[in-house]
Amino acid sequence: MKLLCRSLLVICMVAVVLSPLTAQAQRRPNQNPNQQRQNLPTVTVEGKFKGMRGNQMLVQAGPASYLVMLSPSTKVAVSGAAKADFLGTGMFVTFTAKADKQGRVPQPVKSLKMLTPNDVIQAGSQEEGAAEGDLTPYYFAGYIRTKKGDNITLQYGRSPKEVVTFTAADDAEISVELVGDVRNTRLLRTDDEVKITGKQAQAPSERGPGYIAAEEIAATLAKPLTNEKPSKDND
Repeated sequence: MKLLCRSLLVICMVAVVLSPLTAQAQRRPNQNPNQQRQNLPTVTVEGKFKGMRGNQMLVQAGPASYLVMLSPSTKVAVSGAAKADFLGTGMFVTFTAKADKQGRVPQPVKSLKMLTPNDVIQAGSQEEGAAEGDLTPYYFAGYIRTKKGDNITLQYGRSPKEVVTFTAADDAEISVELVGDVRNTRLLRTDDEVKITGKQAQAPSERGPGYIAAEEIAATLAKPLTNEKPSKDND
């Protein structure tokens, strides 16, 4: 009887020691996708944008190719330039120009910035100098409310009256500095430069492309953004 009790006590002690290890081993295969992603190595890859396949970006980095998986949390920054014809409703732009008391800019604006508003850069207007006749130089920042032909209406305040109308010169210099939104990938064109930081699920090889779950993407436009259709000579 004493031998039986002693054997049962040993079995119970072994079970107590092994149970946490068994539970840990069982949990590993059941990690959620976020935990599994965090365990992957972080890599940075620089290459050229080659297109989109659903929510995956195709990137060529020298001889290696990658499928870059995007998510709503992927931060995408785009820098470069744009042509005047690309300006459209909903875009946030800033510029300095001379405007009259009716909120009209008589001369075409030659320099603008297309930006992402933040804590420092927000919609508004500010005088930039003394009035010259009927015109006063202002700094404007806001969203394009309407665009009819070449005429653009910019909303720089909450009131419907806080607007300014202007045209952009055909050869206007428009810089692009957009950050944050994964939807910025819609601006990318073939051969734009991209720098991707994320978790690598698979390294590229002769058998196939590498796979990266992107956390941040910094893109530099190879050409100015435009709505012009490419000529057949440039196809």
